[in-house]
Amino acid sequence: MKRLIMPTKTPRLNSLYRSSILGEAGNKLEQEVSVSSDRAAALIMAAEVDYTLELSLKHRIVNELDNGQINELFGETGPLMAFGAKIRIGYAYGLFGPITAKDLKLISAVRNAFAHSALPISFSTSLITENCNRLAIMALMKDQAWPDVSIEQFRALSPRDQYLCTCRAIIAKLSRNNVAFLTLLDAFNTATPVGTEASPIRPNFGSPLSTLP
Repeated sequence: MKRLIMPTKTPRLNSLYRSSILGEAGNKLEQEVSVSSDRAAALIMAAEVDYTLELSLKHRIVNELDNGQINELFGETGPLMAFGAKIRIGYAYGLFGPITAKDLKLISAVRNAFAHSALPISFSTSLITENCNRLAIMALMKDQAWPDVSIEQFRALSPRDQYLCTCRAIIAKLSRNNVAFLTLLDAFNTATPVGTEASPIRPNFGSPLSTLP
């Protein structure tokens, strides 16, 4: 009888979720989100927020660290591997204020519900809807380079679109990337319900993107 030999190492899959999604990859990701189920869309966008936050934290590192030392922080067993840990340290570092921290925690909670629930939940599930209706950063961010969105205009979106636009807003602000910002604008304009009083949003790059509140 042959002895079953287990592999000593498993493939390192974390390289798949630590890759840039700008350019063509970003376009494909947006296309995937647009046709995905609620569960898949929630997980994809939360993963991108997590990755963007990780990059922002790495840019704040003062001392020069090698890849091994960085991996000790953000790797599979590192203290900053978890999304929640990144949110806490990002707030402590001043990457964003309490409003964004609250929205990030809501995104994390919704993401965890979709990731771990065996129930056929969606953005129409009452608890998911309730959490999405508490998101606010998209309407409360006020500066020259940010679209003028009222809270009423934002609440006119479906819970799914409130969640996805909030993810995109945080990605755009943390990355300070104009492509991400234009993606947000396009998604918001597309999601705005027909017949509402909201005017289509147009980009305004009159000033540098400020820090998230």
